[in-house]
Amino acid sequence: MLHKGPIPAAVHGTIEYLAGVLFIAASFLFGFSEDGKATAFFIALGVAHLLITIATRVVRTDAAAT
Repeated sequence: MLHKGPIPAAVHGTIEYLAGVLFIAASFLFGFSEDGKATAFFIALGVAHLLITIATRVVRTDAAAT
């Protein structure tokens, strides 16, 4: 169940997607793409993060959900 927190749910969801994309792009953005193991790790981490984000079911608890 989604509880009201310090940031709106839509903002939190957007941050989750951006974090996944950042994990995938990290090795290329920060210059360690020549290290195959590190690149593979961050790409796998980003893909896993995006899959978990996509699979997360958000349940609204406010009056707009009815």
